[in-house]
Amino acid sequence: MVLLTRAVAVFALNAVLGLLASVASGEAASLTFGWLIPMTAVCALALAVAVATRSAGVGAAAGVAAWVITVLVGQTAGGQLTASVTNASAYLPYLVVAACCAAIVIYATRPQRGLQ
Repeated sequence: MVLLTRAVAVFALNAVLGLLASVASGEAASLTFGWLIPMTAVCALALAVAVATRSAGVGAAAGVAAWVITVLVGQTAGGQLTASVTNASAYLPYLVVAACCAAIVIYATRPQRGLQ
């Protein structure tokens, strides 16, 4: 689970830096919204599933499955492979998924009172 945690941290930090750089450059916005934000959401989902099931393998499988489903749905709907990450209407759902998964991880890893 350490690798999943690191992946979330790296993608989230890079996404924030990408958003800041997007103010100055359209190319940075394209990279940020086309790659960094979706990958942050997928990594957060993988970490949330891993924490909830206490299995890094299950979490990684859930992350890969979510990404494959996203790509296939985007390809089917848009007729092109890149449609799933270049579709502006998907940015908000990616951010919502990442935030919800972060909340699940925080809830699942909170200290338990009375347990030692």
